[in-house]
Amino acid sequence: MAFRPVLALCAVLLLAASVACGGGGDSSPEPTSEPVATPTEAPTTVPTSAVSNSFEPDLSAPVSRFAVHQPDLGKGYLTDVQRTFELTAEDYAGTTLFADPAEGIKLLNEWGYRQGYETSYQPEGYAQAVLNGSYYISVEVHLFSSVEGAQQAFDFFEDRLATTSANVTAEPIGNQSSAWRLTSGTVQGSTVQGAYHRIISRRGNLVSVVMTWGADPFMTVDHVLNWARVVDAKAVGDRETIEPTPSGAASATQ
Repeated sequence: MAFRPVLALCAVLLLAASVACGGGGDSSPEPTSEPVATPTEAPTTVPTSAVSNSFEPDLSAPVSRFAVHQPDLGKGYLTDVQRTFELTAEDYAGTTLFADPAEGIKLLNEWGYRQGYETSYQPEGYAQAVLNGSYYISVEVHLFSSVEGAQQAFDFFEDRLATTSANVTAEPIGNQSSAWRLTSGTVQGSTVQGAYHRIISRRGNLVSVVMTWGADPFMTVDHVLNWARVVDAKAVGDRETIEPTPSGAASATQ
């Protein structure tokens, strides 16, 4: 069976479908292994880029170098290797973002999709850390052959999120951006409600989707904004980029 990765954007669509159908139980993204409660170190706040929001670079592969990586995070976070992938148009077309793979590949080809990358991070201590104010982070970055194609993809992504999440106010990022919020589920082992925040942004021919999930009382759009700034800073050359060692492929089978 082909493996369909749970991407930062697609995850909210899957979650909303579960809630709409009356799905019960714990919908938080907690691992099945027993966590060891340890404190998490607060991430360093990333300043707003000094580069103009009108600057539209023509960025080149590999797209993975623009994502958030361990050196950006500091201590207190673990890479979720099972949710770290390099993506092709065929891989991404098979996700729940699209009505079916045929529609997905048609649209992605029209937009000039070149490649994508997804990665996720878990706080040390898992559920206990979330109850103490830490949170999960997921990042998607997608590279297109033109600014026009990236604009079309951005608009499509935004329309899909608008069906499930509430638009919230946040500082603009890159050439285009919007922020979204959804509360759903509870933190594992508690009655505390969980909250998702997402920022979709475009810088030139790069589109990114950054997501955070944590305990609602602690979470604001500022957390996800911090990581969206990291992606944008890399895209405009304000922050060093690194190409991570490949750890998986969405086309793998299970």
